[in-house]
Amino acid sequence: LSPALAIKMALNPMKEGIVITEVTPGIAEKMGLLPGDILLSIDEQKISAKKDIFTLLKKKKGVSSLTVLRGSKVIKYDVKGG
Repeated sequence: LSPALAIKMALNPMKEGIVITEVTPGIAEKMGLLPGDILLSIDEQKISAKKDIFTLLKKKKGVSSLTVLRGSKVIKYDVKGG
């Protein structure tokens, strides 16, 4: 999440995260993720690049906790990794 995009979305420009621009059929869709959601962390580890998502989820066997910002609301999701 670039500082310019954060300001445009009326968010704190210091927040890290990845803006979800598209949700395709699969796990993300079943979890209820929406375009415009911001993925902030996986298992409390901040996300700053798209590659972080796959690295963290592939490393973890079992369930991972995703923290997502939707508007001003923070939502937690559990997703099976590995």
